[in-house]
Amino acid sequence: MAYLTASQRADLQRELEQLSFRRANGRLKRMDPMGRMAYYRNAQNTGQWTTRHVLAGLGTQVTLVEVNLAKQTGRPDRVRNEYTLAEVIVEATPDNRN
Repeated sequence: MAYLTASQRADLQRELEQLSFRRANGRLKRMDPMGRMAYYRNAQNTGQWTTRHVLAGLGTQVTLVEVNLAKQTGRPDRVRNEYTLAEVIVEATPDNRN
């Protein structure tokens, strides 16, 4: 498989930004048979959860950043968490020179 060029990575980023987290996650899982999920909903920053996919066959790593929008329910002791995809970061791996 050929590595993705900068313009192909930009197209991938635009495509993933239009999708929900679940659809983007599924798309990345099916994209590269050599790919793997590095981590899932890792809380590295306050209020943000990140998921990273390393697409080794394409020479790309993709980070999906989510934010939590807490919503009140009818009961005062319950909060409904709703995660939304806030940012998509598509980067070349060190061995990708395209």
